[in-house]
Amino acid sequence: MLTAIIAANVAMFLFLAIAGMTVSTDLTHNIGLSQSAGEALRRPWTIVTYSLAQANVLQLVFNMLWLYCFGRLLIMRCRSLHLFIIYVAGAIAGGVCFVAFSSLIGVNASGMLVGSSAAVIAVAVAVAVIMPDTELYLPLFGPTKIKWIVTVVIVLFCIGLSAPNAGGNLAHLGGVAAGATGALIIKRRESRPGIRTIKNEYGALVNKIRLSGYEALSAHEKRRFFELSSKKQS
Repeated sequence: MLTAIIAANVAMFLFLAIAGMTVSTDLTHNIGLSQSAGEALRRPWTIVTYSLAQANVLQLVFNMLWLYCFGRLLIMRCRSLHLFIIYVAGAIAGGVCFVAFSSLIGVNASGMLVGSSAAVIAVAVAVAVIMPDTELYLPLFGPTKIKWIVTVVIVLFCIGLSAPNAGGNLAHLGGVAAGATGALIIKRRESRPGIRTIKNEYGALVNKIRLSGYEALSAHEKRRFFELSSKKQS
């Protein structure tokens, strides 16, 4: 799922670039999200497609690196489907915030929103809520907990509401809300007794493999480990 989302972003970027060079037509206005509510309603697909189009190569690379890093962490803890749902929910929430509130802070009415940042930050926030104390190594700072990394990014988005890219930061905050909501729903579901028991059983088998190796498992334990691993990846 993670590979598919990244591939879709790269494919859309290449498609727009090639179309611009071969037919001299900028198709971004058919894919990007307009700040105008009327225009957005006439092109309802843009509430999602804008999150697959990038303004430039730097934005593509930066967003995909973030998505790869946090997407892998999310899939390690949750199902691949959760990644897809949170990504799409972040895109939609970001788009809604952009259209609904841009006029309130004086964003140019002819503005067009493109970029997967809102969807990507939704994934990052979900990871920060589900596994806040997981550490990432940052140059100059060393091991840093994800909750602090994401908190700093959110603060920068809030400060950015008074910057020229205020509309983009509105979309980012919509992604933040979607990611946090999705993560809380997942955590609530995981807290159910049946699911918690399964997670504990899987964790016990993983610990046994780490301590004694896979061959230390009985035939039943190997079969059970395979079944639980398959469910986790589905």
